[in-house]
Amino acid sequence: MKYTILGEGKLCKHLKETLNKKGNEEVDVSLTENIFYFISEPPIILNDNPIHSAGFITALLRTLDYIRLFNPNAKFIFTSTGSVYGEALLVPENERHPLQIHDFYNLHKITSENYIELYSKMYNIQSTILRLFNICGPEYKDSVVTKFIHQAKNKETLKIDGDGEQIRSFTHIEDVIQSLILASENTHKRCKIYNISSGEYTSLVQLVSSIARICNIEICGEFVSERPNEIRVFKPDISLARKELKFCPKYNLEKIIGEIANEI
Repeated sequence: MKYTILGEGKLCKHLKETLNKKGNEEVDVSLTENIFYFISEPPIILNDNPIHSAGFITALLRTLDYIRLFNPNAKFIFTSTGSVYGEALLVPENERHPLQIHDFYNLHKITSENYIELYSKMYNIQSTILRLFNICGPEYKDSVVTKFIHQAKNKETLKIDGDGEQIRSFTHIEDVIQSLILASENTHKRCKIYNISSGEYTSLVQLVSSIARICNIEICGEFVSERPNEIRVFKPDISLARKELKFCPKYNLEKIIGEIANEI
């Protein structure tokens, strides 16, 4: 497979390493068969500086237009976020759940998705949108899983936002990589959207209990003020990805905690 990665960061680096190990070739966008698109800013930056979104939307449109004009057979794979659903109206959230503007970051992703779907419809660009939920792994230091484990092992007090009953669905980086590769192998001819997560749900309080049990350590926790504008419930339905992409998560929460605990 000839591929192009547009973007940078831990996920891009990990994908590139995995693809190269499998004998794939990284090429210029004009020669590629698969474009993996990651160009964006972290939520905290876009939410504090929404004007930055304009530049990233322009970059996305230039890429889509390049594909339309010069490489119409290329597959376009875009990494979105589960936060496009906003606060859950129905659970579990499948891909038909209404999209709700919640903050500037999720607005940016919703806008990007709309442009991709329209380009796909009008110009027959073969595109896939992956809505990723709470990526984690040893290298994801900002993940709440990694933070809690690190604090627990250092006998620090864990700061739990609000009442700790917020529901999350975590996704190991290896499962994200799996979904990206499966998307590149898909043969659909229109824009397809998939939720990607472990398929498990847990509250923050349950997460702390799981860390204490799996790591066999005593944990001291403290409830602090809930973060403003925080989405409380993420309960994605991944059955469509299982069916059409043959996506099969290899990491449940217990395995995620065990691996991170062993590596930090």
